[in-house]
Amino acid sequence: MSTEQVVSSTRPKRPRSVWILAVANGLLAIFMIASSLMAQDRGFTTSQAAFNGLVGLAISISAHATWFGYRYGRNLLLALITVYLGLICIQSVQTIAWAIDMGYGGSLLSWAVARAVLSILWLAVNYWFLLGKRARVFYA
Repeated sequence: MSTEQVVSSTRPKRPRSVWILAVANGLLAIFMIASSLMAQDRGFTTSQAAFNGLVGLAISISAHATWFGYRYGRNLLLALITVYLGLICIQSVQTIAWAIDMGYGGSLLSWAVARAVLSILWLAVNYWFLLGKRARVFYA
């Protein structure tokens, strides 16, 4: 009789939430890179376009690492989207404050509110599912 043992992977199956969020954040990163290429035509400076493109590239790489199950990829992804979406929220709050001061109540105001709310919601979804119980087991 053989005393060989069957070695099996101890890593659990990838949760659906990791699948969905890694792909969605990767698509967000592709959109950021594409928009940085068109940013100079829309009045952005070269440094603003470069920042958007580099953060998009970093989010894309960390989304891939998150999908493959690397803990540092997940942590880096959460940090990068927190910084990027946090800056979007700050910009939206400044736009809202300006619109209120000027007495403007048009679509710019509603768009700024929607951007801030959606950014906070997307951050909450990412933190909830990527730091949840199933994901913690997967990244352990």
